[in-house]
Amino acid sequence: MIDTRVPAEAAIDPTYSNEPDRSGSINDNAAMSDRDSAQEDDYDRNPRAVVGDSPIHGKGLFARVDLAADDYIGTYEGPETLEDGMHVLWLWNEERERWEGVDGRNEMRFLNHARPANAEWYDLDLYALRDIEAGEEITFDYGEDWD
Repeated sequence: MIDTRVPAEAAIDPTYSNEPDRSGSINDNAAMSDRDSAQEDDYDRNPRAVVGDSPIHGKGLFARVDLAADDYIGTYEGPETLEDGMHVLWLWNEERERWEGVDGRNEMRFLNHARPANAEWYDLDLYALRDIEAGEEITFDYGEDWD
């Protein structure tokens, strides 16, 4: 006899499937949805900025409120790394005389490049270079190799 009952997860998440995928493992979209939601929450904690769809590239970081020139926007958070990656912010360490990276784990990882930029880094902290209106994308200059 075939069990036609709907699992509780399906009632919560319409994308839930307990059918095996091609590898034979269960495709638990509900669990994945919970992880995605938790990750999105990590990107929605900054009272000054929010992640959204960008006309520049993919996702971007946007001013949640009006920001004045020199206002603090946020801090780039994540583990230190010496390996390049999509969300690695590279900073010059004067004491060690080398480039060091931080692999972004918060909303700041979605900053896009623009020249001229409207924000600039001071160590791992980002500040507005000019007034930025609520809803405007926040950008920084990735450097000369990015034009």
